[in-house]
Amino acid sequence: MTATIGRLLDRLHKTAYDLDPNGAPQPAEIAHLAAGWSALSSRLEAALSALPYDIDGVGEAQRDHYLSMLRPLNGPTRNTTTPDPRLEDSTLIVGAIADLLVTNRPPFQVQAPEKWFYTNAKVYPPVYQWRDRDDPGASGLQSNLLAATYAIGQWTLRRLEANHAPASRFARSIRHVVALCQYEAQSDPETRRGGLDHISATPIDEPSLLGALARWADEAEQALFRRMVTSGTLAMLASDMAILTAATGHITRAGTPAGDQRVTEELMGGIAGWKKIAEWPTDIRMGGPRARDYISASRELRSYVAADLRGPSGWHEPEHLRQLHTVDHLDTLAYTLAHRAAWVGEALNKTIRDLAIGQGRLWIDTAKAREMDPDFYRIRWVPQPDGAPAVGVPVDWHILTRSTPEAIDLAETSQQAAKHQAAAARHITSGLGIKQQQYETTHGLALTRDRIRIQPALALGLVGQRMAGPER
Repeated sequence: MTATIGRLLDRLHKTAYDLDPNGAPQPAEIAHLAAGWSALSSRLEAALSALPYDIDGVGEAQRDHYLSMLRPLNGPTRNTTTPDPRLEDSTLIVGAIADLLVTNRPPFQVQAPEKWFYTNAKVYPPVYQWRDRDDPGASGLQSNLLAATYAIGQWTLRRLEANHAPASRFARSIRHVVALCQYEAQSDPETRRGGLDHISATPIDEPSLLGALARWADEAEQALFRRMVTSGTLAMLASDMAILTAATGHITRAGTPAGDQRVTEELMGGIAGWKKIAEWPTDIRMGGPRARDYISASRELRSYVAADLRGPSGWHEPEHLRQLHTVDHLDTLAYTLAHRAAWVGEALNKTIRDLAIGQGRLWIDTAKAREMDPDFYRIRWVPQPDGAPAVGVPVDWHILTRSTPEAIDLAETSQQAAKHQAAAARHITSGLGIKQQQYETTHGLALTRDRIRIQPALALGLVGQRMAGPER
């Protein structure tokens, strides 16, 4: 099953606002609550630290302020007292959100070949890629996390009051958390939504389109990480990129907020580039081994794309897609396809660039070599049995020692296609951050699905007033 940050947030809010503050005091309840908050605050720190804020921006400064608020809760009861079981679900959900944020980075590291390939060529080390900064999305996700923290803090204060310990150091820390999170809990739920809600994680063995995409991306990384690849692998990868780009464009045209004219233009530019690379020149080859696992993953991905998004007459109509899938699922599909394709496209671009500048085993046939150098001639001496003199046999393919116009053109095409792919992913993310949805107000709470907004009238008192939860 695919998990998204948006669905985890919905579950977190429902769990937080369903906590019942009533009941008699329990033995050592304060110690168990402190241990539960120690685990919860560490997960919250991990989630907030992974938000993609601009460096040295206002959002990052606010995030650091909230982190300083959570640190005093990592008290001496950590790892010595069992956490309160009523906080376990919230802790696990926040930890899952933190894991999704941490792993949402382009994982592709295209390793440059060994220096002994070409002793005079400069080897460029692989560059680690961080995801694009997204202050609005990070701010909305932070508000959602702190709104749930506010509800859990209010519940904790009620339990401390029931245990006659409202003035302890732990209670003061919780009261400080509630006071700082109150503003986020009162914010409009629609302002908290963004493209980060569609960051997803899919088990690699899940029999679905997203599962096949995860397997394909993993095998693509392994195929491009090798020191040598084949021209057939690059051509198949470029063809897969064209298919995924077309699928992304088709999904965005199904009426989701992710699609607009800018997205369509960028996707069309990417498709044109990937198709050109898929038509790999027959006079340029590479001598790497066949990536059999990638070929299998590619075939599986194409079969799932055909089964889920295509019919006998071509791509499903937008109306038919909306009947087969919810809008939220289509948004997640568009986000995941666009970003995975952008990451693989950048890795493919780096591989072709390294080949074009001589950092790889790029082979050309004898005719092409003689076009570059009319005096070029090379033979291979084959030993003969019985001590007979070796026989010279012409060599059909030769390692390319300098760039050709065709290789440079391929590198420029892949660079432009990767730029179009990355721009489309950014536009889709920004489009998903703008949603016009209606939410109802009942019992002083504004609800959008399970995302909850506290009205100011209910947030005046921090202690002694029970919050109303969502209707069931």
